[in-house]
Amino acid sequence: MRLRLTLRILASLTAFGVTLSLLAFSAASRVYSGGIQQNAVLEAPTRNANASDTISGIVVARESGAPVRGAVVSVPALNRSTVSGADGRFSLSGLPQGQRFILNIAKTGFSPESLTLQSGINAKGPLRATLSASSGVLALDNVWRHLGDNRYSTRSAGASAFRLDAGGPAIRLPFSTAGVTLSRAPILRIGAVLGLDTEAAHAAGQSRLRISSSPAQILLNGRVIGELALNGSGQSFQTPPGLIIPNGMNLLEIRSGYQLPLSDPIDFDDFEFMTLTLSL
Repeated sequence: MRLRLTLRILASLTAFGVTLSLLAFSAASRVYSGGIQQNAVLEAPTRNANASDTISGIVVARESGAPVRGAVVSVPALNRSTVSGADGRFSLSGLPQGQRFILNIAKTGFSPESLTLQSGINAKGPLRATLSASSGVLALDNVWRHLGDNRYSTRSAGASAFRLDAGGPAIRLPFSTAGVTLSRAPILRIGAVLGLDTEAAHAAGQSRLRISSSPAQILLNGRVIGELALNGSGQSFQTPPGLIIPNGMNLLEIRSGYQLPLSDPIDFDDFEFMTLTLSL
């Protein structure tokens, strides 16, 4: 009998305020309500074949719903990629069974997108990935990143998925707003997060560790504007009014959390993320 798995993506489409998108890692594929809209819960099937999975789906434009041709769909951690056809459809094979991973979709003229995927059950149809037009969006970073210290348990939320060595416990990303028209309070959006072992991640069934870590911090121009406590897709943070410097250089910083209680030396929480955008 052919087995069917589901890749469940919890992607928030909320335009304002802080929204947490919770990714259920349990076999029961529970859906948590914390700010997730029902129309933001997307599902796609995978097929079991010779100890590997295949995901298939369609890439469409968010504004029109039209299929997007030539979008590069990739799993950076596994060095696998494909390109959507004229009908927007794609298929990506050779993926390890039951693997958690980050899926990236990129196309010139559109804002890049990343999604955190997890196997589940009861597929309802192909994955439907949406891309927004790049106008009105500033792409800050679309690189697969791993923060932490490379010291993590096999019970960590991302242990089986990590393929990249940590680049350290923090990253600083300068960006320019020269020639960009800013709204009063732009929205910072993080496409995909995987591997956090916070208390909230443990409570949501995302981590099996008996100990927890503090949330990762997000700083903009030296000011903390939010925390990452849960794994998933499309977490959004409204920036404080006036904090972003217009027509100048700004600095975004993301810092790993650390194991609690604090130890010596500090044990930083390893996690991965991809795609940072600013909705203007």
